[in-house]
Amino acid sequence: TNLAKVYSRTKRHDEASRCIERLIALSTDPEEHGSYYLTLGCFMEQISDYRGAARFYRQALALEPCRNSTWYYIHNNLGFSLNQLEDYDGAIPYLRRAIEIDPGLPNAYKNLGLALEAKGYFCEAAELFVTATQTDAADSRSLGHLEYLISSHPELEVDVPDLRRRLEACREAV
Repeated sequence: TNLAKVYSRTKRHDEASRCIERLIALSTDPEEHGSYYLTLGCFMEQISDYRGAARFYRQALALEPCRNSTWYYIHNNLGFSLNQLEDYDGAIPYLRRAIEIDPGLPNAYKNLGLALEAKGYFCEAAELFVTATQTDAADSRSLGHLEYLISSHPELEVDVPDLRRRLEACREAV
């Protein structure tokens, strides 16, 4: 996989994909296959081919890898890719499942927040952006989404209890 990552970083995506496909052909371990399909999906994301990414993530889902980190990222990344394709209804169950698998990782909270925001569920989205920021303050993207959401929908400060204080706490944490 290291050679595939080098190819990917140097924008040689076809070679990267061929390396991973070769590893799939050589392996009989479904856990490894799930990880390899996850990697192929990530390569597709890098070239903004979200339909292709979703296809690989669905192939990985069919294998049911048992390592939680692999399982989390397959669900989260599939949800992210579906968000990019504006299939928010399709994304939401995968993102909720990712949170169930590992509530200690921030990406699924952020991606679920984006899906719910797109569907007009602004209060729930704000709560998820706060949770994502609190989960990993080193990643400021969720805070940015929260600030944008509040500036676009100032009524949230009335609708979401204690939102101003929580926003400030997020800013301090970041």
